Amino acid sequence: MFRQHKALFILFLLTFFLQFVYPAINTRLHYISNTHNSPSPGKGTLVVDVEAMSDDGNSYPMSSFQNALQLDSQFQSQNPVVTFSNQLFPSPDYTTTEDYNNTTKPGRIRFVYTFDSGTQGVISTNWTRIVTITIVYDMGGSSGSISWYNDIPEYFCTDNSNSQNQESEEAIPPELNDISLPVELSSFTITPGNHTATLQWNTASEVNNSGFEIYRATEKEGNYVMVASYQNTPSLKGTVNPSQGHHYLYTDRNLVNGQTYWYKLADVDFNGHINFHETVSVIPNTSGAQLQRQERLPNSFQLHQNYPNPFNPTTTIQFDIPASSQKMVQVQLTIFNPLGKKIRTLYQGSLQPGSYTLVWDGRDDAGNAVASGLYFYSIRTDNFLFAAKKMMLLK
Repeated sequence: MFRQHKALFILFLLTFFLQFVYPAINTRLHYISNTHNSPSPGKGTLVVDVEAMSDDGNSYPMSSFQNALQLDSQFQSQNPVVTFSNQLFPSPDYTTTEDYNNTTKPGRIRFVYTFDSGTQGVISTNWTRIVTITIVYDMGGSSGSISWYNDIPEYFCTDNSNSQNQESEEAIPPELNDISLPVELSSFTITPGNHTATLQWNTASEVNNSGFEIYRATEKEGNYVMVASYQNTPSLKGTVNPSQGHHYLYTDRNLVNGQTYWYKLADVDFNGHINFHETVSVIPNTSGAQLQRQERLPNSFQLHQNYPNPFNPTTTIQFDIPASSQKMVQVQLTIFNPLGKKIRTLYQGSLQPGSYTLVWDGRDDAGNAVASGLYFYSIRTDNFLFAAKKMMLLK
């Protein structure tokens, strides 16, 4: 009799405890990037993944999953725009609620997924992305941080048997405890030379900055290749005084004159995360004059009137090489005085079809400032197209 009661008691205990033993689902935030001047100058874009993992050796289809993050008051004041992507639990299989609330629940980023029908998302024994959260914010002097939201809805998830199986939320990564601008640029310029391009930039401040990397491509949306790094170029290492700005300079050599090059500047923090700044372009040439190429492809050869005109001390000259031209066209743009004497070869080299602008600084080939008066500028190509116009320098 005793043995029978003992067996029943053990069975009761097992039944009692089993109803509370569920698969344990942990969740965490995974820092992806904090990109400056993206999507536009003066903006920052922070990207994080919410991830979850089953820690009991089994994978589980999920019936529901919800959680929320909290942006601190400083971050809220930076007017963030929050978007969601790469969901593990997509609509229409799941009823989805994703929002950023900066009014009734200030700073709350909420994501709730409830299974309806179709295919269920599965949380495996490896860290699995639940959703990617992208936060675009205005740059400013302040910094912000992200934490787990500690009000309803808190972290909650269920499996197919509707058993609650949330376990723990890992600590927020250090990169998200202080979302500041590791490197803030006050200027970034690029200057063409003869087979060269010189990049210069000034930092307003540097925090957690190991140094800079420079990437180059021959198309704006092309394949960027790293051409220089702080790891092998001492001049690109971050400054030792993070509270003050610093001037940086790098010259990229052995380039093809007339070819358009696109450059991306990136800073790398002490954790190895790469943050990209704005993209700039340049066209190397023998004169070193500022030559810019526009995106549009013109239909005809044309030399435009300079602007402003009259001018002092600089003026911009625009010319078009039609899309029907060969891949590279030999071009010479020259400045003459009224007597026909050449003053300046502003550009000489090969160019792709496109619309170009050149800036003349009112100087001759020797670098001397020329006198006020009337001047002519002409363009000639290798297929004997020729055009000329006049302009007035007034000092």
